[in-house]
Amino acid sequence: MKIAVILPSLKDKAPIQVAKNIIKYFINKKCIVDVFYFDEYVDLVFPCNTYRISIYEKIDFNSYDIIHSHMLRPNFYIWLHRKRINTYCISTLHNDIKKVLKDYYNNFIAYFFTFFWIQFLKSHDYVVCLSNYAKRELENNYNFKRLGVIHNGRTVDINCSSSVDLSIKNNKEKGLICLGVLANLSRIKGVHQIIDVLPDLSQFFLIIIGDGPERTNLELLATQRNVSDRCLFFGHQPEAHRFLSFVDIYMMTSYSEGFPLALLESAQYKKPTVCSNIPIFNEFFSNEEVVFFDLDDKLDLTLAIKSAYERKDSLSDNIFFKYCNNYTNDIMGDKYFNLFKSIL
Repeated sequence: MKIAVILPSLKDKAPIQVAKNIIKYFINKKCIVDVFYFDEYVDLVFPCNTYRISIYEKIDFNSYDIIHSHMLRPNFYIWLHRKRINTYCISTLHNDIKKVLKDYYNNFIAYFFTFFWIQFLKSHDYVVCLSNYAKRELENNYNFKRLGVIHNGRTVDINCSSSVDLSIKNNKEKGLICLGVLANLSRIKGVHQIIDVLPDLSQFFLIIIGDGPERTNLELLATQRNVSDRCLFFGHQPEAHRFLSFVDIYMMTSYSEGFPLALLESAQYKKPTVCSNIPIFNEFFSNEEVVFFDLDDKLDLTLAIKSAYERKDSLSDNIFFKYCNNYTNDIMGDKYFNLFKSIL
């Protein structure tokens, strides 16, 4: 099987990491894979040929069995050149388009770009969604017909150690319990909710790994709530999962998600987890595997955190079992491999 993968860049972003893991699986299955990308900036090294192209460049894809595109600009590229592309085209949709665009921009841009992104997706022969919830959204709201669901997988090297930062060590030595977040810090991630309840959780402290447009607001909020000494910001970190070894309870407080890799990493680390009570998380995990809380409900979040710590042993075992049987790289890769084989 010969596959062309089109990416916006080779940056260290979650959708690109997913694409890389799929590619590694295909190469292990003796497939030939070439990656085409647009942006000059490179973070990730791929185990195959990579070619930088322009979005208007005409590429002869006739020698490929399948083209697999990820994200907006690759979807646009397929739409723009579709008349000359005879190869079967698949796209993986990594997020809730309208909600993400609304969070980063505004309602007008979200509506405008959602309309066009949907048209770009419809130029593909098949779309892979990350959840049944996302699949239903496309079917019911946009009349998509050729859809499937493949959950993300994630496997990291949990033996990859990280030195203990002094601020983490000091809080641990005080007997405090560590809450952890690994995220791109935008409003949609809901991290402010954790900081809001920290004054009522004097036995806990929070570490936040990641950067983004919301970081300054979160730092200000921590100061306003007088919890700066228990709210530690570490910015972007390579292999951020290393910090999970210090975390007692992982926090997933998003208002919307596609399929967060950090949640799977925390499951691999066997971390008790608190999740916002939204449909996407209800699909992935049960009440026996995580503790849910209602968004923007301070009391419910406080009780959820305390419950997660009280139930930490059973939650740890249950989330790890669910992860091993559903969400590893190999499980994800095998599902994509079987899908591609079924098409040929």
